[in-house]
Amino acid sequence: MVAPRGPGSRSQWSEPAMMFLKIHVENRTWKAAPMGMYGEHQGVRLFDSNNQLLATLMIQQGLGVAAQTYHEALNMCDVLERQPAYMKAAANIGQIGGNSSVANNTLPPAFAIPSTYRDKHPAFTVTASYSSIHSPIPPRAFVTNDIPHTGRHDVIVTHIPDGPLKFYVQLKSEIKHLMSLRIKLDTVVPRPIHGKPKLGTPCIAVSPTDKLFHRGLITGVIESGNQCSCTVYFADIGTQEPVSLSLICHIPDELLMPRLFAYRVSLFGVEEVLKLTGLKEIFTALVSSAAYLQVEVVEDDDGKQKVNLYDPNGHSLREVLVSIHSNLLSTKSQTVTSSPSTPPKSNVATCITD
Repeated sequence: MVAPRGPGSRSQWSEPAMMFLKIHVENRTWKAAPMGMYGEHQGVRLFDSNNQLLATLMIQQGLGVAAQTYHEALNMCDVLERQPAYMKAAANIGQIGGNSSVANNTLPPAFAIPSTYRDKHPAFTVTASYSSIHSPIPPRAFVTNDIPHTGRHDVIVTHIPDGPLKFYVQLKSEIKHLMSLRIKLDTVVPRPIHGKPKLGTPCIAVSPTDKLFHRGLITGVIESGNQCSCTVYFADIGTQEPVSLSLICHIPDELLMPRLFAYRVSLFGVEEVLKLTGLKEIFTALVSSAAYLQVEVVEDDDGKQKVNLYDPNGHSLREVLVSIHSNLLSTKSQTVTSSPSTPPKSNVATCITD
């Protein structure tokens, strides 16, 4: 068994864990060994082509922790939260395979750590990787930030991977800082990564879109013979694209320190229009047609900000979507209840006699 791991995860899998599953599990062939029923669900063990257990792979990547039973897996993160900070990093990792060295050499992937979480939980910056004298080694990780909660902010929508449920914005107030980063990226002396990179490694990589270096995070590693390619999350934009290893380089500390410029957000109240046919396409069209946009933070949901998005006329895009949905429902209702204006003709034969 494997349980979720990460800040505030409880029984919910973290975004890095879901990204790992999407890249390495979805649409791939796995061998399943039945374990028994858990409520209405059939439990299985998943093995890859090398007979490696999926649960073990996730634990080794620092995306989960080992558990013995289904219920223990659900409760494991609550147990971790109650442990001292120095024990949380490597808790229970040694249970799989009995190799105690795994616990001392497993480094959670260096995905971006929100600054708000670091402020509240300073111990989270201590990783599961230890030197021979067991002194903690801080990870090289990007630092994220939140959109300020006060007022409306002019933004550029950089990527829409899941319609109003998930999209990325840049603040126009930070464009000068972003341009300064661009100058540094254009003048950096690239230092190629040799060998197979680790999942979650921060880097700079050439984007297939504009052929320029951008800050990134390695979210997938694919080996094919002697060739190695990676999936890179471009952290200042929000896009994720395949990149050849030859176009991925080490990131200098000076480029690692500036906070990320892409903010992942979702539209507040989007639940009202989830049944709208073509929701993602309509939202994308509304965003693309707007000369400029503004966001206003409404609430934080487990580190993910929910926002109102406004067009140049000050109209809320959520309200626009609600209006479109209501009009479509009204049109369908009128179509169903409307009756024919003239009665149908009957096929009656007339016989004329003298």
